[in-house]
Amino acid sequence: MRLALSLALSAIYWLRLGISAWIITLAVSLDISPMTATLVIMGTIFFAIAVPAAPSAIGTFEFAMMQVLEIFGVSREAGFGFAVIAHAVFFLPPTIMAAVFLSHEALTTAGRRRDIIVDRCTQNSAGPP
Repeated sequence: MRLALSLALSAIYWLRLGISAWIITLAVSLDISPMTATLVIMGTIFFAIAVPAAPSAIGTFEFAMMQVLEIFGVSREAGFGFAVIAHAVFFLPPTIMAAVFLSHEALTTAGRRRDIIVDRCTQNSAGPP
């Protein structure tokens, strides 16, 4: 059941990314088809995040997106504008959600470190099995 839920949530997330990419192309008046926008942009995202880069692929994502959109006749300026907006739309919501959930769950580095130390101490004091 958890696997099915995870798969469904993942599919919904990627569908949202594809629809968002299409909406952003309309917002910045890029003259490419919705299917091209969705597939090419999604492929570029996979490539751009796989390449070693700065945190959150800042710069790498924009460069890759500009290069791919240029193949479809989009100017570098329009491609850069699209890339910055798309990066913000794709990156900020999950980051904000993660910050909210982490603070809600009270997960801190110090707290996790303390839990690990306590676990190790209790295992060592229990003696050999």
